[in-house]
Formats: sequence, structure tokens, C-alpha cells
Amino acid sequence: MNYFTARMNSNEDDISLEYGKLRIFTCAFLAQTEFSKKLNHSGLFAAAGVALQKKTEDYLSQTSNDHLNKIYPTLAIRTGYMLPVHNALLSIEVNATGPYVTSNNDEEFGFYQQLEVVTQLSLGVRLIW
Repeated sequence: MNYFTARMNSNEDDISLEYGKLRIFTCAFLAQTEFSKKLNHSGLFAAAGVALQKKTEDYLSQTSNDHLNKIYPTLAIRTGYMLPVHNALLSIEVNATGPYVTSNNDEEFGFYQQLEVVTQLSLGVRLIW
């Protein structure tokens, strides 16, 4: 599970203003394979599967007022290296989710779609015991 949040608050010379808030919660279900033949499971690994992402976005500017609250499925991958630590394993890993296609209907541009190739990228550490 991953949680990401970001905020934007910009006001430049009373000419342009932007306010925004983004929250993404991701829950992934992965199947993992280990490339090492060692009995303690240390070494390189890779995992792939599906993820559910809940994306909540509020954005306000002089030209746009967007609100999004959506749950969507996407692909997920994880790769890394596991090191033995006493009776546990320390995993150093890179996680990525995506792609995702969004559909928008804008007053200025009309209906359009955009592709987000990677919706969330993270570097992490896990302790497995």
C-alpha cells in the first residue's frame, strides 16, 4: 500500500493564482519471483500484478476549476534486492504503477484523452520477518 499527497498554492503578483490538492492511495496485489537460489531468499527479485488507485484531486485557477474523485485499476511492478538481517530480510526496492488513460471534457479544448505512463513511482525499504 502506498499513499501520496501534494499541495500547490501559488499567487504571483495578483495576476495568476493556482490552488491544488492531490491525494493518491494505492493498494497492489503482486506475484513475486526471486532470481537467487540461496536458501535465505536474499538476492534480486521482481514482482508484477494489478493495483487499485483512488485518486482525489482538487484544482482551482483563474481558468479552471477541476474536481476528481475516482478509483481505477492499473498495472503494478516492483523490483529490488533482499539482504539478510539477523532472522529477517531487508528489501530495497523500486515500485511503479501505471499506465492509466484519463478522459477530460474541457470548455476550451473539448473532449480529449491523455495517457499517464507511470502514475506513481517510489523507492522504498521493507523489513520482512
